[in-house]
Amino acid sequence: MVKLDNTKIRKLLASRDFGHNTTKYGQQLEDLICYIFEKLPHVSLKERNLQDRSNGREIDLVFWNDHTHSGLYFLHSIIPVECKNWSKPVTGNELIMFATLLKNRGLSFGIFVARSGITGKELKGTDGYGDLQNILHDGCKILIITERDLENITDTDQIVELLKQKLCKLVIAT
Repeated sequence: MVKLDNTKIRKLLASRDFGHNTTKYGQQLEDLICYIFEKLPHVSLKERNLQDRSNGREIDLVFWNDHTHSGLYFLHSIIPVECKNWSKPVTGNELIMFATLLKNRGLSFGIFVARSGITGKELKGTDGYGDLQNILHDGCKILIITERDLENITDTDQIVELLKQKLCKLVIAT
């Protein structure tokens, strides 16, 4: 277990004063995810803002997970992460585009960090949650992480446990 600076986490989550500079605002959430994930043993950032040559989309962060040695042994070696530092919930369309980007690269797993969550009702499977279910049925697992999930993180064991819970809930409850 590695301790994380929760004051730093909360500061990065609280700071929203970039005006209309959405790139800087998005980068702030990416910086937070890098801070947390790079503290996980045997997990390292390999790419940032990796461009897709075919359709111009990008994957915000790509981590390498040496899953034979890391606490994330239950996840894939390549962990792509999309970050949306939006004040409103993300729509299912954004999830579908991320899933398509993953599938076009032969990947079946990713993490979607949506500061304000996704649209719809989780238990009813509506809107974004319904699209998340359809994506799962198509063979792609996307874990959703929100501001609420991150704000009380104080060590790497908590992030590992959070990801385990998210994965179990996605696969079993959907």
